[in-house]
Amino acid sequence: MKFPIVLLVLGLLSNSRITNFAHGSYVNPPPPVPLPVPIVPYAPQGLSAGFLGFGSIFGVLAILFLVSILPALLRPKHVTPACPTGYYLYSTACGRFCYRYESNDCKSWSSARATCIAEGGDLLVPSECYYKFFKDNAQQNEGNCTNVWLGGSTTTPGYNFTSVRGEPIPDNFSFWNTGQPDPARETESCLEMRKEFNNYRMNNYDCSVQQGFICQKFV
Repeated sequence: MKFPIVLLVLGLLSNSRITNFAHGSYVNPPPPVPLPVPIVPYAPQGLSAGFLGFGSIFGVLAILFLVSILPALLRPKHVTPACPTGYYLYSTACGRFCYRYESNDCKSWSSARATCIAEGGDLLVPSECYYKFFKDNAQQNEGNCTNVWLGGSTTTPGYNFTSVRGEPIPDNFSFWNTGQPDPARETESCLEMRKEFNNYRMNNYDCSVQQGFICQKFV
């Protein structure tokens, strides 16, 4: 009997609530008190976690990169020295120096050398490595002086040529003209680039003749 009575009471209560609502006198019961929400430490997941992880890796890489280049940034930079006025820089695997080609103020070999020395250099020493460059340069810059003095001479005409730096210039140097050097005259003790010899191949010639010249100045 108790169970049907409980149902009857619940039914009456329900009818009473519906009736009160229909007549505008229904009042909502007070809202339930919210339970405290437990605080859980944030752990990024999914896409957000991926971005944060990428950012961390990027930051580490950036720091490593800066550490690797820092010594280079702090190292004093090498400043390329400027060549004196009238000189040009020659810089290849063959060497690095300033040079000046004089094609109008013709001089004897000794006077040409004295001019180069007064400018802080000397006559150009012939080299297998860069001879062609200056051979071509002479063709492109012809002036009043037909031929060009180089930094080499001998005390035994036709033999044992040495540079102004004391280095031997071998007889099998590839830019000697055919049949050169020759001991035809005792005065032919200085090196030149001769135009009529296959466009400025090397020759030994009379040191007193006034010609063009190339100065070489190391930097």
